[in-house]
Amino acid sequence: PSLTWLRVVRELRGMSQGELADATGISKVAISRLENGHRSPRWETAQKLAKALDVDLQKLFPDEDQPSPADVLAEYLGLDGSR
Repeated sequence: PSLTWLRVVRELRGMSQGELADATGISKVAISRLENGHRSPRWETAQKLAKALDVDLQKLFPDEDQPSPADVLAEYLGLDGSR
């Protein structure tokens, strides 16, 4: 599974999965599954996560045509073959 924006933002906020679970009422297992791309969040779940992480919902769960965090990182590091 690829790196997700949910995991990136959570880590940038300095939160553990357990802390995010406590802040949202969503189980740690569910957060792990969302971060690993094994599940897509329901609307209410996505809203809770965005609020707890203080980030725009669209940035946390962008459209599929938007680059993934792994793609952004690869481009930043020059690993995308364009350099």
